[in-house]
Amino acid sequence: MINRRVIFYVVLLWLRWSISSSPGYIHPDEYFQSPEVTAGAVLDISTFTPWEFQPAHAARSVLVPFLTTGLPLWLVGRVPEFSDEALLQVPRAINMYFAERASSFLYSLAIDYAVYRMCRQVGQDPRLPIVLVSTSQVMMVYYMRPFSNTIESILLCLSLLAYTATLKQITSTLSFALGCLLSLGVFTRITFILYGFPVGVAYLWNTYKKRGCRFVTAAIPFLLGGTFVAIVCIFADSVFYKTLEVTFTGRPLETFVDVVGVLSDPAKWTRIRISGNLVLTPLNNILYNAKVENLQEHGLHPRYLHFLVNFPMLYGPLSAGALVAFFFKRGINSPLYYVLGSVVALAMAGLSVMPHQEARFLTPMLIPLAIMYTWNRTRLTRGFWLLWLVFNAIMTFIFGVLHQGGLVPAMIFLQQQSLGIEGCHVLENGGLGCQFGEIDNSRTTGHNVTTHLLFYKTYMPPRHLLGYPKSWENDSDRPNINVQDFGGQFEQLQKALENRAGVPFATHSPYMNFAPSKQTDGGFERTLLVAPSMSMLPKLENGRYLLIASFSPHVNFDDIQTLLDLLIQGKFSRALMSLNVYIVLTDED
Repeated sequence: MINRRVIFYVVLLWLRWSISSSPGYIHPDEYFQSPEVTAGAVLDISTFTPWEFQPAHAARSVLVPFLTTGLPLWLVGRVPEFSDEALLQVPRAINMYFAERASSFLYSLAIDYAVYRMCRQVGQDPRLPIVLVSTSQVMMVYYMRPFSNTIESILLCLSLLAYTATLKQITSTLSFALGCLLSLGVFTRITFILYGFPVGVAYLWNTYKKRGCRFVTAAIPFLLGGTFVAIVCIFADSVFYKTLEVTFTGRPLETFVDVVGVLSDPAKWTRIRISGNLVLTPLNNILYNAKVENLQEHGLHPRYLHFLVNFPMLYGPLSAGALVAFFFKRGINSPLYYVLGSVVALAMAGLSVMPHQEARFLTPMLIPLAIMYTWNRTRLTRGFWLLWLVFNAIMTFIFGVLHQGGLVPAMIFLQQQSLGIEGCHVLENGGLGCQFGEIDNSRTTGHNVTTHLLFYKTYMPPRHLLGYPKSWENDSDRPNINVQDFGGQFEQLQKALENRAGVPFATHSPYMNFAPSKQTDGGFERTLLVAPSMSMLPKLENGRYLLIASFSPHVNFDDIQTLLDLLIQGKFSRALMSLNVYIVLTDED
C-alpha cells in the first residue's frame, strides 16, 4: 500500500507543476537574466541583450544561466535530431517556454531533498517544513521562474545541507563541495555574499573546534573548491565577453556549441590556445551597484521597504512567526538553528542598506524561515494554516496567473503571425498578399516583408520566444520582424504609428495582407500593436485598429485602481482584464 505521505507529496508536486505552467509574468528579469541571453547563443536566434550582459558592463556571470536554461533550450533545438523529423530552423515558442518552466520545476526538487536531509540530520521532523515550503507562493511562483534569485536560493539550500553534514563528520568531499557551492553562489548573484557568509563562517568555526591545530589542513579542500569554481566562472565569463580569445587549431571558438564540443573531448585540449585578459563579473556588478546614480535608473526605494513591505508580502504569517520563534525560543543547542537565523538577519540587514529593493531579493529566506518556525514542532495551529493557505492562494493567483498573464500567450501567437508566411504575391491594390504556412517553410518569394510588433504598457516582451533565426536577417526570401517596446511612452508610440502603413480591411480574405512600406522602397509591412484592453491608444490619422486576438487574464498593476473602482461601481467586465493584439488598418476598404 502506498504511504499517504507519499501521495500527499505527489499531490503537492502536481500542484507545483500546474502553477509553474501558468503564464503569470512577475518581473522582466525572469527572462532577461537567463533564457533571453542563453537562447540567442545556443539556438542562434535573435534576442535582446540586457545591459548586464553587454561587454561594456560585463556585470553578470554566464556559467549558471547556460547550465540552468542554456542546456534545456539546447535540447529543445536538438530533439528533432533524435527523431524522424528534420532539425527545426525555428524553435517553437511553446517548447522554449515549457523547457524553461520544466527545468525550474526539476531544480526545485533539489530544495525538497535538501530540506528533508537537513531535518533528518539534526533530528527534526521534515514533514512540516516541506509542506510549508511546497505551499508557499515563493516556491510555486518565484522558484518556478528562471530568476537568478531562484538559483541563488537553491545554492543556499545545498550549502546549508553540506554544512549540516559537516556537523557530524568533516570530510574532504563535503568541504570541497561546500566551497564550490558558496563560490558559485557569489558568481550567480553578488547578494549571495550576505546569504552565504554565515554558512562559510560557521563551517570554518566548526572545523577549527574539531580539528584544532590541523585546521589549516582541513580547510584546504574548502578553499580549493571555491577557487576551482571561481577559475571556471572567470574563464567562462572572459570568453563570453570576448576579453579572452580561445582558439582551437588556430580557429576561434565563437559559439557555445563550439566551446562545448572542444572541451568535451580531452584529446583536443592540447591544441587549445588562450590569449587576452580576464573579467571579474562580481566585481563589476559591485562597482555598478555602488553608485546611486546607476540604481536610480532601476528605481530607488526607502530602506524600510524590505522589512515592512516585501518580507510580509512574500511570507505572510510565516514572516512574523519565524521572527517570534527566533527571538523567543530557548534551549536550542543546534548550530544549524543559529546559522539559519544569522542568514536571515544578515541578508535582511545588508539588503536593506541598498536603496534598490525588490521582493524577489528575499526569496532565498524561505527555507531558513520554514525550518526555524517548525523547529521542535510536530503540528501548527489551525489558525496559522488557515491564514497561510489563504494568503498563499491569493498571492499565487495574483502573481502566477493574473499579473501580465497575457504576454507570453501573445508571444506564442505573434510567432505564428510573424513567421508563418509563404506564397507572397502583389495584389491589384498594390499591396502584398501572403498565405499562412508552416514557420520553418516561411518564404516571401523575394519580397521585402516586415511585421512591426509594437508593445505598449506591457513588461518587456521576451523576444527569444519569437524564435527568429539570425540566419534569416540577411536573407531576402525570409520575413523580417521589428520589435519596439514603448513601455508607457504614449507620444513615442504615436510617432511610431505615424510612420507605419496600415493595411486595407478585407472581409474573408484568404491572405495575410501587407501594405507598401512608408520607409523602405519596394518593401511591404504591417503593424501589430500589443496593449492591455484598459489602455487608451493613440488616434490614427487615416487609419484605425482592428482587434485580431485577445488573451486573458492579464492585469497591469498600473490600472489596478481603475479596475477596483469599476468593480465597486458594478461596471467590471472580464474583457477589461485582457491583453489585446490589434492590426493597424488604413481607412480605405
